[in-house]
Amino acid sequence: MWHILKKRKLAFILVMIAGLLLVACAKGVSQEQYDALQSQVQEKDTKISELQSQLKAKEAESQAKVAEPQPASQTEAAPVGKIVQVGELQPAPEGARPTGWDTEWSQRLKISLLATFDSSGEPAWDPQAHPLVFITTSGPGYGGFISENKLPGLAVIDADSYEVVAYRHYDLGYEEYFEDHGLGVSPDGRWIYLPTGVVSPGPDTKDADEYPGRWLVIDAKTLNIHQIIGTHSVGHHAKSFYTPEGEPRVLATDFNWQIGGGYMRPGSGVYVFDPANDNRVVGGINADALQGNPYLAFPSPDGKYVSIGLPPGPIGDPDIRHHLEGTWAVVDAATWQPVKYFVGGYDPIWTAWTADSKTAYLCDGGSDEVFKVDIENKKVVGTSRSSVHGMYGCHLNWDETQLWTIEKGESSHNRGKNIGLVDAKLMVPIDNWNTGWLRADHGTLHPNPDRHELWVTANSSFEVVVWDMEKKEVTKRIPMPLGTSTHSGAFVHYNPDWSGEVLADQAGLHGSAREKQVALLTARAQK
Repeated sequence: MWHILKKRKLAFILVMIAGLLLVACAKGVSQEQYDALQSQVQEKDTKISELQSQLKAKEAESQAKVAEPQPASQTEAAPVGKIVQVGELQPAPEGARPTGWDTEWSQRLKISLLATFDSSGEPAWDPQAHPLVFITTSGPGYGGFISENKLPGLAVIDADSYEVVAYRHYDLGYEEYFEDHGLGVSPDGRWIYLPTGVVSPGPDTKDADEYPGRWLVIDAKTLNIHQIIGTHSVGHHAKSFYTPEGEPRVLATDFNWQIGGGYMRPGSGVYVFDPANDNRVVGGINADALQGNPYLAFPSPDGKYVSIGLPPGPIGDPDIRHHLEGTWAVVDAATWQPVKYFVGGYDPIWTAWTADSKTAYLCDGGSDEVFKVDIENKKVVGTSRSSVHGMYGCHLNWDETQLWTIEKGESSHNRGKNIGLVDAKLMVPIDNWNTGWLRADHGTLHPNPDRHELWVTANSSFEVVVWDMEKKEVTKRIPMPLGTSTHSGAFVHYNPDWSGEVLADQAGLHGSAREKQVALLTARAQK
């Protein structure tokens, strides 16, 4: 406002001077009168110069204030968010797309590479300023709780300051997208795997009937799309792990949706991407081999086994009504053959593995039960109530004495607001607490053991909620950008050169964080 008033005053003075000169020229004046008028003009010129100097000083001061760094809550430049449209992406250079991407596994499981892009570009955020981040989904929502955003996407949150540092949403040209659920990150942090699907194809959508599922493989540095991989049903969850030989892998699952006739369309099932080999499919198992529709899958920390939940219900052809009880399958991750089935409960969902891979906690959201399994002897050694109703995720703390259960209201009211606690050693329920979130799915253990934090994603209150497992209280609520839905997440540490390491995701602790956990557990056992 000050600048506007000053400029208006200058304009007024200039108009007045012009008027005086016009009057002098029109009427004719004596030399004495002209000299007096000239003196007035010189005085006005001096005044104008003074005002111009003041204006320049004020403008310089204003520019300096704009250049000063502002707090994140006051600046519009951070976090950085935009829509990435596939039509704007550059195709891969001629000859860059590998020939023969398909493998025996991709053909067997009906998975296809649909597109490859040049994902290079400017960094989406500064890893030196934000070395430890939590990457989570940022989607449209579902089940009556819908965001104004209608696109699948992701958000990057500083794991120390809780600041949202970047977010992206992706428009593939479809009319409607399936809610993006559990994203994954490759063990080295290079690729982000964002699941979604084609609910309503656009007029130019190809392969939507055969491959309605979508995995967007995203460059973590630029947050641009690198690949689009199609699956036989919509993408659901992904987690990172290493094989016993130290090879990096990403374990992914479909969400097998119900279609006309009251049966579930068998999807690609459970499958493994090799992030070091152009994300080719190098293993997996489908509903036919499992004799049931796989829902979620969890790799053991040593990479030898995968625990898969098989909910009851019809599978396969609509003329076949094959119903199962709630069942878990333990699958050999080398041969991809089931080695043991555990029957029990109604809606088998989650598995929490101990760091030594010797024990698995199988969490059933329909019966509200937790089954403790001795993996070596393949038998159930303990059972407990879950402390909540409609449990989805279940998570061990750092010393593996507590099992935290997330109330989603699965198979029930679907409006969960509580978190429960089970004694993991005695296998007895302890208590539950109201959190204020709405319909949280599950959590991710913070990779710093001193913080005692479980980061819980609430897809209907549109926030990430930090639960302190020691204080037993909510210590932070992180609203999602644009009021979007959020499921799952991964803690990833990045170096300034963008080399990285996944430290924790839905499958528990990884890498150096897991090594630290094993050391702490070993020291505790030796006392």
